[in-house]
Amino acid sequence: MMGRLHNSTSESTLVENSERVKALARMLLVANPELAKKVRRALLCNDDDARRVIIEVIKFVWLTAESSEGRLVPSHRVDLAWHELILFTFA
Repeated sequence: MMGRLHNSTSESTLVENSERVKALARMLLVANPELAKKVRRALLCNDDDARRVIIEVIKFVWLTAESSEGRLVPSHRVDLAWHELILFTFA
């Protein structure tokens, strides 16, 4: 199990959270190569860019869940990748 993201802002916690997010994105894309293909096609990007935008999607979802400020708006690239993720049917 990867563990939970922590709310602390210490530098070590931020690094740990960053590594957890990267690991989650890597696991998601390795386990679901069709998702990676869909993100690459939607964003007209390569594998590295697809991985980076999935990392940003995960960060956005976490920030949205933790936000008490109301509605957050993703960047256009994150929004496109998010739509591919939510429309993707996991087998």
